Amino acid sequence: MRDLPLTYVCDMGAATEGIRPYIMHMFAECGAKHMVLSCWLMEEILKDGRLVSKVMAEAAAEGLTFVDAHALFGAFYDLRTVDESRLHHIILLDKLQIAICAEMGVNTITMHPGGDATNPEIPLEKQTENTIRTLDAILPEAEACGVTICIENSWSRLSCPNNLLKIKSRFPTDALGFCYDSGHANILSSKAKQYEQCGARDRWTVPYGMEPEWEDQALEKMQPHIVNCHLHDNHAQRDEHDLPGTGTVDWKHVIAGLYAAPRLKCIQCEVLPLRSKVTIPALCQTFDKLLKQ
Repeated sequence: MRDLPLTYVCDMGAATEGIRPYIMHMFAECGAKHMVLSCWLMEEILKDGRLVSKVMAEAAAEGLTFVDAHALFGAFYDLRTVDESRLHHIILLDKLQIAICAEMGVNTITMHPGGDATNPEIPLEKQTENTIRTLDAILPEAEACGVTICIENSWSRLSCPNNLLKIKSRFPTDALGFCYDSGHANILSSKAKQYEQCGARDRWTVPYGMEPEWEDQALEKMQPHIVNCHLHDNHAQRDEHDLPGTGTVDWKHVIAGLYAAPRLKCIQCEVLPLRSKVTIPALCQTFDKLLKQ
């Protein structure tokens, strides 16, 4: 078994600044060594750059380091931006997030291509080209900073594995890879076919009147380019971000496939403790057992 850093995300930002050192202390006490520069922390750092040194000092006091990052996401921030007036700002923002990663010793940042169903009037091909255009502008910054951009799979047409492979084929550089999300892959798997209402149908059937292209080989298709991963569970209906073992993800298959991914740099726990009401000890114990199976 390869010795890869295991990183933990916590759904907190500066709004919880008073308890942030305590959260880090709890993770450290439970055996954690690495944290994620989350989208929530990234957002606060973008508001106040002085937080870089403060957050790093808080982590170092507990023997923790930041290994991977998640960029801001949502229709306002995703790579596929369809608002031409904001393209320049999105590119600058992404470059700044990459530079912050480099300053904090983080060498992978996950970015979302986006959900095409938000703008069904815009053809998928156009939204794919928009994603490629943004990546073309920011990848030189990633290469210069030694940071790998990881585009993440989801249950939308734009971010399904087949379309991610189309995007990756335009960029041979190692500065671009994939983030494999176990929960997202489960939502687009054939396990979701039993549900009349589910995440995949919300992105395919509702806006386009088409059956989702159910995908049971997401891990295998993405494997050569997987650099980071987000591990969490669900029942294939919604994006629950629950503990492994509480849903329908095939964890033996996922762990074996990830360890066989030649470019994989780290493994991220993306169970959201505040949202899912999972204790930090339960989180760390579950992942310790998961990676030893």
